[in-house]
Amino acid sequence: MAPSPMSYARLRVELLAAREAREALLAALLRSATEALILISNAIPGPNKTPPGSAALFAWGVQELCQRIEGDYRIMAEGEDALGPYCIIAAAVDPYPLKATALDIETALPAACLLDLDVYSADGMRIGRAELGAPARRCLLCTEPAVDCIRLHRHPMERLLEHVGQLLSAFATDLTDPLADP
Repeated sequence: MAPSPMSYARLRVELLAAREAREALLAALLRSATEALILISNAIPGPNKTPPGSAALFAWGVQELCQRIEGDYRIMAEGEDALGPYCIIAAAVDPYPLKATALDIETALPAACLLDLDVYSADGMRIGRAELGAPARRCLLCTEPAVDCIRLHRHPMERLLEHVGQLLSAFATDLTDPLADP
């Protein structure tokens, strides 16, 4: 069922407000940063940013990141808003290998493509895929860059949401380890 025009407008306002609040928090943390910062969040398309399994996927992503950081780290902020859960972690490591680690996590499992790990150097520069020579994030349904498919509305939302549900199905149960044998 599609949201009504009024609820769609309200949802859009809520999502934009959440994005602006996260950006303000990140900017404040970057102003006093002496270490790299990592913002981890879910990248779930559609109006429901917390479908079944998304919380478990997010928890897996945070745990995976913390286990892979080679150096000291600390959680600077965490919470949940209209966009879903987020966590900002400061790490005393070089941001470029940290971004490579982030990309490894985003591709470690099929569902991990629904995670977004943004890395910033202590001087506030965002370390993107291009800085590592990595290709743009791919669409969930095809091999084209995701940004192009989003901008051009190439795929019906219903197909995207169905695929997201399939990806999250391993996390939508009480399994603590999505890689464990049943």
